[in-house]
This record gives sequence, C-alpha cells and structure tokens, in this order.
Amino acid sequence: MQKQPLAKLLKDIEQEMIRLHYTKGTLTFYRRRWKMLTKFAKERGETEYSEQLGFDFVEHHFGLLKKDAHPEKKKGNALPAPYLSQQAAGKRNTPLCH
Repeated sequence: MQKQPLAKLLKDIEQEMIRLHYTKGTLTFYRRRWKMLTKFAKERGETEYSEQLGFDFVEHHFGLLKKDAHPEKKKGNALPAPYLSQQAAGKRNTPLCH
C-alpha cells in the first residue's frame, strides 16, 4: 500500500461516502473515528496513512490486535479486516455498508 497524506485520504473517503448517500449518522460515526485517528497520528508525528498506522490505531483505541486482521495467522474464527471497525464499535459482524 502506498502511503498517502492522511488529511487528503480522509477527505476523499468522506466525499465518496457522501456521493454514495451514506446516512448522516454513519458519516458522524466515521468522522468521530477519523478525528481520533488524526489525533493519534499527530501524537506520533505522522502525516501519512499507512497500514501500520491503521493497525496501531485500532490496537491502541479498541484493543484489537494486528493478528486478528489476518485469519491465516490465527487459529479459530477470526474476522476479516473490514469487520474490525464495526466489531470495535459493538455492532454485529456485518459488512461495512450504508
């Protein structure tokens, strides 16, 4: 994955979610998480998004481990990465959708 400026990436994601008519509640949920991610990155002196930053953020704030995102590295029932943010938010294990 190529590193991208975090602010630009989040703005692009937000615009795409708006284009796809995500609900106000969903946008609010993600905006809160993006604010947390931005603060976390700033505290670490990082301005670009990387997979490692994402894993570190999820592990730090939600207690989920990197190994949980890679079912092939863990025995038993592990969730694929797209389900992690919903699991952390206490939602059912459903795909990210609007």
